[in-house]
Amino acid sequence: MKNIFPIEKCNVDVLGIILQHVVEEEVRYFVPHRSYIKTPRAKAVFNLMQVCRQWHQLVASTSCLWKILILSLQKPKQSVWETTKQFALFAKSGEVDVYIYDIHSHPSPYLSEHPLEKCASHKPFLIDILHLLPNIRKLFLEYSDESAAFGDFWSEKSTIHHLHYCGPPDSQGISLTSLTEKLPHLIHISLDDPGSIDTIPESGVALFSHLRVLELKFTESRILAEPVMRLLSHCPNLEGFTYLGSTYGSRLNQEFPSFQLEYLRDLEMDSSDLPDIFIHLIETPALRRLCFRDNSSRTLRDLVKKNPRIEDLAFHARDSSCYGEYLEFLPHLSNLSIRATGRGAFLSELYRRSSKESRPIGASTLRRVRVIIPQEYPVGASHFEKFVEARCIPANREGLTSARCQPLAELILDIPSPDDVLAEIYQCASWKKAKVTKEGDSVFVLQWSPENSQAVRSD
Repeated sequence: MKNIFPIEKCNVDVLGIILQHVVEEEVRYFVPHRSYIKTPRAKAVFNLMQVCRQWHQLVASTSCLWKILILSLQKPKQSVWETTKQFALFAKSGEVDVYIYDIHSHPSPYLSEHPLEKCASHKPFLIDILHLLPNIRKLFLEYSDESAAFGDFWSEKSTIHHLHYCGPPDSQGISLTSLTEKLPHLIHISLDDPGSIDTIPESGVALFSHLRVLELKFTESRILAEPVMRLLSHCPNLEGFTYLGSTYGSRLNQEFPSFQLEYLRDLEMDSSDLPDIFIHLIETPALRRLCFRDNSSRTLRDLVKKNPRIEDLAFHARDSSCYGEYLEFLPHLSNLSIRATGRGAFLSELYRRSSKESRPIGASTLRRVRVIIPQEYPVGASHFEKFVEARCIPANREGLTSARCQPLAELILDIPSPDDVLAEIYQCASWKKAKVTKEGDSVFVLQWSPENSQAVRSD
């Protein structure tokens, strides 16, 4: 008798809901790369179609399962056109995320004789492609060179609420004012090498009140700090802000007023003049997550001192002197991520108790610690031994550690040569009772519980 799996007994409606969860899980965690070749393929919907004839028919007729379309304009235009038409047919009017790579303004050396291939620029072809998809939710555009196509089709695509633009290094810049006027539903803007941004005029009315997330990354160019600050002053409802790159002009107009970002919870910055200006001009009472990609201990100190309710902190550290004194400013700290930039004892402040035994150990509220070790600073398990004893291993009946604090829920190590370190872990007495779970080639998670009597490996 043929075996029947439980899922085969599901009616079509229930099965459709299950398949929708599978696709939505992929959409939720999908992260595009700047390169088309390195970007993962969205395969869930196509894999589901290949299971059997019933599933093929169900997937093809369920528009909400068609969520992600990835295109490279380096491929023959006829192929791109047919792929988009088929996707649009299945997706119907459902919301879709579109990722388009290799957009350029110059003729391709691989043009064929097909009429679609004779267009010298991707500009009109790109517009035609997007017109096939009436309900774009997220749009990712990666330009290979300076192209006038950017911005010409926004009035036709007012449904977009997340725009990610990757420009060429010599880009002439982007007008955010024009963009937000044509895309009234835009709540998330990510600009990667946009060249420059327009100077927002002084106005008593916030021009970007609908914006929730703003990400600016300048790897090839430097811009003035003042346009960035003026832009932020027009985003009163911003919840997340990322700035990675160089700025110049640390002195703003003396009349530039301070302001408050009342809802900002997530802030990520690196080394530039902007963090210092940010500290002095902007109040962020709701800030809960801070990622600071720099070794400047003074700037980090000022940021955490001004925002004592931070719960999630990530930073770079040569040794514990870079951050040790700031722990007392963060009584609610739960998650800590440290990227080592030297061979120093960068965890010592998290287990070393002061001479006054009554003083609690630093950051006693921590539940999760992530340590990132670059290739140039290899370390072994012994480097973490004292930290593990003080912060990870339950040592008494109450479940507290030897430092009399709650053990961490997780210690996450992102390190070079993980197999060598894992071999040490299984032999090191301090690491007994650890459950080890690998997450990728160089990352593994360690968890301790009183019930485990020896190291347990779970790949």
